[in-house]
Amino acid sequence: MPLEKLEKLNGECIKIKRTKKLEALLQEYFFERVIAKKPADDPDAEYLSRKILDELLSSIFSKIVPGRLPYRELSHAGSVTVQALKYIESNLFEPLEVSEIAKRSGASVSTLVRKFRADVGATPYAYIKQRRLDEALHLLQSGEHSVGGVALLVGYENFGAFSEAFKEKFHRTPSSFRK
Repeated sequence: MPLEKLEKLNGECIKIKRTKKLEALLQEYFFERVIAKKPADDPDAEYLSRKILDELLSSIFSKIVPGRLPYRELSHAGSVTVQALKYIESNLFEPLEVSEIAKRSGASVSTLVRKFRADVGATPYAYIKQRRLDEALHLLQSGEHSVGGVALLVGYENFGAFSEAFKEKFHRTPSSFRK
């Protein structure tokens, strides 16, 4: 292959940072498949393949969708933040109180807010609001739900508050994003 084609291909590739976690998974997979000579359909090898793929997709996704936080890169962050993010993401559309998030994270409210802001760059409340609005955008673009339905789905009981927050973030009305 000529050098120009290789350079062009290299320019089109997404550069993926090899995190410590990815490096450890790759080493473990290499050991299972090459050293231990386990077949690809072995449960351990399949599990490692899925974990490697998950780590790669997470890394790629965080670069392609800039509004999305790269959760995997938060492994260096305090466990309070990681626990809070897990709880928030798994209950994103439910009524969430900062005191309950703090309790589930094993921290006081002030500690949670301080660490969360340091690690994520926003308070838990601001993060929840932004994530709900991001999800609302995706739901509206799918065209499957009414604007009022989307507002309810993402946790807004007040349509006016939803519309106002949406316009503030995306500079357009929610209905302008519907297909």
